[in-house]
Amino acid sequence: MTELKIGSEVRSRSGRLGRLSQVVLDRHTGEVSDLVVALQGDEVSVVLPRSLVVRVDDGGGIMMDMDSEDLAAQRAFRSTEFEVCDMSVSGMPAGGALYWLRRYGSAEGSRPALAAAVTRRWVRTWPEARGAVGRGTPVRLGDSSVAVVDHVLADDETGEITHLVVSSEGEGGLGMVVPAELVSSAHGGDLELNLDREQWATLTRYTPRPDAAIVEEVRGRLASVGCPVGELDISVEGGVVAIAGPAYDLDTKRAADEAVRQIEGVVGVDNRLTIDSGVAAAVTAALAQDPRTHLRAIDVAVSRGTVTLQGIVANRDESRVAESIARAVPGAQAVMNELEVDPRLRPAPEGLLVLHPHQSRYQGQ
Repeated sequence: MTELKIGSEVRSRSGRLGRLSQVVLDRHTGEVSDLVVALQGDEVSVVLPRSLVVRVDDGGGIMMDMDSEDLAAQRAFRSTEFEVCDMSVSGMPAGGALYWLRRYGSAEGSRPALAAAVTRRWVRTWPEARGAVGRGTPVRLGDSSVAVVDHVLADDETGEITHLVVSSEGEGGLGMVVPAELVSSAHGGDLELNLDREQWATLTRYTPRPDAAIVEEVRGRLASVGCPVGELDISVEGGVVAIAGPAYDLDTKRAADEAVRQIEGVVGVDNRLTIDSGVAAAVTAALAQDPRTHLRAIDVAVSRGTVTLQGIVANRDESRVAESIARAVPGAQAVMNELEVDPRLRPAPEGLLVLHPHQSRYQGQ
């Protein structure tokens, strides 16, 4: 952020664009996500993604990876879509740093409560749609395919689509926000828009939030609902969040799902959190079904995904087998083997061939 100075000249490959008037910060990480550039004459400003910055010169000049003609595809600056960041937080001059309020550009209020990348059928929006509408659905203007759906925005109560966020290589990788009422038909798996080329160019632009910024906010949200964040695997790709690891109970898993879906930029959640009680039941069942351990009284306890085995077995081989079975159960993060060996117990018959956790037979005689 310190390398970007308010008032610096902003240039494209084809010449001067204007000056840097403000920067937009990610509310959670504090990193610059976008630049507000006042074009020559200062009458119009545009919002340019930070990713387009090629370099910042020693004198403060900012070089963008674009041509002047590309400005038509950029998002016009509207002050109603932002709030001013406090100087003590940003370190910028007064009014020099902003936060997004409406990244989707809805003029009526905040974005719809539900953003989804999952493919599903939205019959209440377009009854004539033959297939599902979701990520990858083609979008057409007349006879030309202009974009594909990246994700959809829907009303949380009715489930009806309110907006499409579409992406097109021809728009410099930026998304465009299309109100659902502009879809004129949904036949044959494509969505046709009731727009001409000039109207298409005036649609609100949407710049995806970086996955790395989403990850950081996911960690904070999960910690706030009681998840053991340090024991979780969290990844984000294209706005879809995947979470794997232990959860204390079903309420915690549900709270985690809800908290993550409220994060700006998240369009889907792959919730693979495993509940301790469920893991314990699965380990107990696996030990009972395996012929090498089904005769043993083994107690299973699980805490934060760590499985503890207690009981008595006939030999160390049986102890190792029980540990191996527990490790193979989904959700078992680690195994503490506290099994004791009592040689007086009769070991499992030799020559046992395990074909499947649920099937076995004896070899030989």
